Amino acid sequence: MVRILKNSDLIVYPPGGSVINDRFFWSKQLEYLTPFLCARIFHVPMVVCAPSMGPYDSAMPQPTRNMLLQTPALFCVREDTSRQYLETIGIKENVHVTMDLAFMDDVDSADAERQLAGYPELSEFLAAYPRVVGMTISDFKWHVTLGKDAELLERIEATARQMITSLTDRGYGVLLIPQLFGNQNDYNYLQAFAGEGVHVMSDKPDTYVQQYVISKLYAVIGMRYHSNIFAAKMGTPFIAVVYEEKMEGFLELAGLSDYGLPLETISFEKLDEKFCTLEKQHDAFRARLQQARPEWRERARRTVDLLPDIL
Repeated sequence: MVRILKNSDLIVYPPGGSVINDRFFWSKQLEYLTPFLCARIFHVPMVVCAPSMGPYDSAMPQPTRNMLLQTPALFCVREDTSRQYLETIGIKENVHVTMDLAFMDDVDSADAERQLAGYPELSEFLAAYPRVVGMTISDFKWHVTLGKDAELLERIEATARQMITSLTDRGYGVLLIPQLFGNQNDYNYLQAFAGEGVHVMSDKPDTYVQQYVISKLYAVIGMRYHSNIFAAKMGTPFIAVVYEEKMEGFLELAGLSDYGLPLETISFEKLDEKFCTLEKQHDAFRARLQQARPEWRERARRTVDLLPDIL
């Protein structure tokens, strides 16, 4: 990777939606900071294209990290929370709040339909229920701090199971949507929640097929960031289970904080209350998302529009 970065004309970070913050072990931070180090050593221009950043603990200064984060000529972040975190470590110049890049492009519906033609089980499931709710569930064992809270982890799983039962009892179909792939694959984990009225989506379709499928759902209940971003992008009402600042920041930016539930307070009663509110406001919620989509797309596009100034 170092050889590739050395010979680059421009380093664009991140390849995904990584978060650089003080909750990661140093080895994990080093993985994220390597492009910054290479840009500085080899004098390659660098831009940061709309991840989330922080939080940073000012009581535990990390001069190496702070120095490396001074490297980019341009910082685009996807919510104001990240801008504020950067400000706490002295990065104030050339920082722009844009939007998650997922909002920038459209989904090719025809191509998604072609891919889904080879997945009749999903088509049959969606056709079998007048309303289908998508869910992303995580055990959070991977999380540096939350993964140590046994009581919370038990409450998360119990809430997910109760919510699924409640939805199916009320006639909804429930589609469980994988969000992690490769060695972090969560497809097998989701199988533990399968049952009557519940389908676990294959982990083979790409992100655009996922977005297309989400556009056809009644609603989404998301414990993962991008499931909620995809729902917002596709105009599908959603309840976001908020476990990190990046989701909270998006909800604030979009004026949708009422549709977020802090993970530490999660219970079936609170999640069901949020969902009942969504049901009552469903049509207005969907219209609100569709109306906001052009603005969000334009905000995401600003990240790309700023690049010529660097090049």
